[in-house]
Amino acid sequence: MEQPNISTPPQTNLPPKPEPISPPLLIVTFVLSLFLAGSIGFLLGKSLSQPKTSSPTSISQVSPTPTPETPTPTPDPTANWKTYRNEKLGFSLKYPNDWPFSPVERLLSTRTIVEIEGLDIEVGAIYNQHLGRNLSPEEIIKQRSNGKKPEQIKIDDQPALYLKMREEDLPYPKPNPFNLVVIPKEKNLYILTYQLSVDSEKQTREQEIFDLILKSFKFITPTANWKTYNSDKYRFQIKHPENIEIDCSERISLTGCAIKIIGSMGAPGFEESFLNFYTKNEFEKIDSNKKLLGLQVGETKQVCELPSLESCIYKRVNDFVGLTNFKVFENYHPWEGPGDTMTILIGEEEDKYVEISFSYYKASLANGRFSKELFDLILSTFKFLD
Repeated sequence: MEQPNISTPPQTNLPPKPEPISPPLLIVTFVLSLFLAGSIGFLLGKSLSQPKTSSPTSISQVSPTPTPETPTPTPDPTANWKTYRNEKLGFSLKYPNDWPFSPVERLLSTRTIVEIEGLDIEVGAIYNQHLGRNLSPEEIIKQRSNGKKPEQIKIDDQPALYLKMREEDLPYPKPNPFNLVVIPKEKNLYILTYQLSVDSEKQTREQEIFDLILKSFKFITPTANWKTYNSDKYRFQIKHPENIEIDCSERISLTGCAIKIIGSMGAPGFEESFLNFYTKNEFEKIDSNKKLLGLQVGETKQVCELPSLESCIYKRVNDFVGLTNFKVFENYHPWEGPGDTMTILIGEEEDKYVEISFSYYKASLANGRFSKELFDLILSTFKFLD
């Protein structure tokens, strides 16, 4: 019997079954998956937290520039105050506009005092007869401090001593409280004294005023741009403005020099000043000169033997500020021109004397060509050379 033909279906190639993953590899894969998921989450959260930047538009937006605030200027409390300026003494300052009295200038033997209300400004030196010399700034303070120490300050860049005396600092009987400032400047001392009220409220205001006055105090040098003349023959130095000349030629004088306005046609003695130099012995041989030297400040005396001539009557005025041992005498009726003024200054430096005479027409004083003020300013620069 025939066997039935049974066909066998073709066999299909199946992929091999994957091998099972080992447990260690499964753990590593799990850890890496967690790390990757955490990193993606962190980066996504960071990008979402940042502010979105708007895309640029075609129209540019211009922000207005902020205007800086201008600081409000501090008002000057002395803006409306009066100004006092003294070129001969070399200073200026401000003082309250409501002070009723004008400044008054007084001359003493070794200094000049300017009085303005309760403020005194002394310029020059304070001579102590017992010591035979001028006092130092420290000695002046010590005389009035009752043991209190002064402050060390600066006035217009100059070192100064500032003493504030109040009721508790003053000895009995108690004078009014006061402020005292001493400023040394070259050959002179500048001494400012300001009297204060006993009333505390007024005293506070007065203290404020004085401190503002000190702040306004300035030294001035009106002769800074002047020419300087040095004489080798007579060993002196003096300054003068452009329109003044110094002539020490023998055609002018055998004993000195002339100070005169350039191009002046005025008579000698009216728009000229003369400097005559002598030794001490030569000068004191003349009897009238001895009498002049013996006059005290403020004293008037006839110094010659001709009583009918008013030109023999002289008044001792002061010692000129800024000059060494100069004595100033005035005669209001000199022989050159009755009614005009002649000033004679006699300076002594060791054995040298200089006699400086000056007179002017009143008209000359009015038009300012060679005024007494200009003459004094020129003489304030005079000094003997070593």
